[in-house]
Amino acid sequence: FTTPQHPYTRALLRAAPDLNRRGTAPHVPALEGEPTGALDLITGCPFQPRCPEAEAACSAAPPPFVGNGSHRTACIHAAH
Repeated sequence: FTTPQHPYTRALLRAAPDLNRRGTAPHVPALEGEPTGALDLITGCPFQPRCPEAEAACSAAPPPFVGNGSHRTACIHAAH
């Protein structure tokens, strides 16, 4: 959770409410777009419809895995 590699994961973490804020309702930023449906045909990254960094290459083909050990991600925009 401290160093997410995938842009969609970073967006999900930004959308989590801050439970340490007391006395006010938490502001929860919304994720743009629509989630991929179970019956949708996916040719590229399945997170592309909601990813803030998505581009044409993200829907062209599945992204390769990058990283090492147990911390790997499949994204052309992965933070290294």
